[in-house]
Amino acid sequence: MKHVPKGFWIFSALLLLLLSVNVFAADKVLDASLLDREPVSLTEYLAVLEDPGSSLTLADVQKPDMTNRFKGGHAPAMALSYGFVRSAYWLRLTLRNTSNRPVERMLEIDYPLLSSIQFHQPLVDGTYRSIKTGNTKPFATRAHPNRNFVFAVTLPEHADQVIYLRIQSGSSMIIPATLWEPQAFYVHAQNDYALQTWYLGIASAMLLFNLLLLIALRDNIYLLYVGFVICTVFTVLSGNGLAKEYLWPDSAAWAEIAVSISYSLMITALLLFMRRMLNTQELIPRTDRLLKIIVCIELLVPIGYTASLNAVVKPFTLYQFAIGVLILFVSLFLWFVKRQRNAVYFTVAFSFFLGGSYIVALRIVNLAPTNLFTMNGLLFGSALEMLLLAFALADRFILIRRKAINDVEQANINLELRLYEREAELTATHERLREIEQRQMLSQERQRLMQDM
Repeated sequence: MKHVPKGFWIFSALLLLLLSVNVFAADKVLDASLLDREPVSLTEYLAVLEDPGSSLTLADVQKPDMTNRFKGGHAPAMALSYGFVRSAYWLRLTLRNTSNRPVERMLEIDYPLLSSIQFHQPLVDGTYRSIKTGNTKPFATRAHPNRNFVFAVTLPEHADQVIYLRIQSGSSMIIPATLWEPQAFYVHAQNDYALQTWYLGIASAMLLFNLLLLIALRDNIYLLYVGFVICTVFTVLSGNGLAKEYLWPDSAAWAEIAVSISYSLMITALLLFMRRMLNTQELIPRTDRLLKIIVCIELLVPIGYTASLNAVVKPFTLYQFAIGVLILFVSLFLWFVKRQRNAVYFTVAFSFFLGGSYIVALRIVNLAPTNLFTMNGLLFGSALEMLLLAFALADRFILIRRKAINDVEQANINLELRLYEREAELTATHERLREIEQRQMLSQERQRLMQDM
């Protein structure tokens, strides 16, 4: 065998080392040691690989032929969004620590509806610290007890680390990944849970107040409102991850479909409440029959979600969008054409809810940015809707009370008129009787005189 120069082996080793380093040269590196109190969105630092067959493993995506297929260069944004897809997505994130000490950071993915998340961080011995969690996994699998997915990341001094995440979703694929300084994250988490508590406080107050009105007035419209509030709260809790944390932490299949089914039930409750509040059966009977049909369809929609969420979630989302437009159109018609007072409150209230819902939907299909408002659109919209509908019910109660007072006053006036009329009749009758009596007395006196003569 011909002798190979030693320089050839040195050159080959250096070439392989250079190639292994340049594999991630296109990835934008984030120096996590410079992170201060403000969080950093990781969208522009992520390299993404789509896995249509959902079959790739961590070892597969680290192979040279796969590493080159990762695509980076994303524009700065709050989230990556791919709409309704069945593919799994691998994310590659390169973090750097240029300081003289290890630093700890918190990686948050602020979208609780992601079905499956795998987090892989390299260790000193060459192995990986792997965490497998997601909406379809027990809540106990989460590395950090939070309604979102949070992972603690420790970076050694003067070192780079390449972190891999595998994400799959049964509904929409939205990945709002953020890196936090630990103390800043804990403050953010407290504020976030305070916002959720504020919402639940409003909902609880509306619920209890209208339950008391139901007991006091025996009017089933308050029962319909209470049902609507309960369905709305369950929809919001299912969508923001609190239901997974506190109500069904170990559920897999139900956690995946809970938000969709809760939304259908919420629309059903809203339609029933709307029919009663706006009196559609009398004012617009043909449209009222259509609303009854929609209620029946909404009650059947959960069957489709249970059978195959991936297959029906997109068409059903478009269907719910159309139903929202129809409800708004009906309330506007009753407001401007029928001049119904309650329709004013209902239209304004539902507009807030519909706006919040559509903002969330646009975010899901990647037509709206991901920020605090779009992430909590349903929460803000439903809170304003519940408040305004409660005001509408209070206004309805005032109108009913005012009508009752007017009816009593009118009844008193009518009674007084009848008393006057009766008194006049009695006076006239009395006068006639006196006249008759006087005539009789005169007749008797005449007869007596005639007898004396």
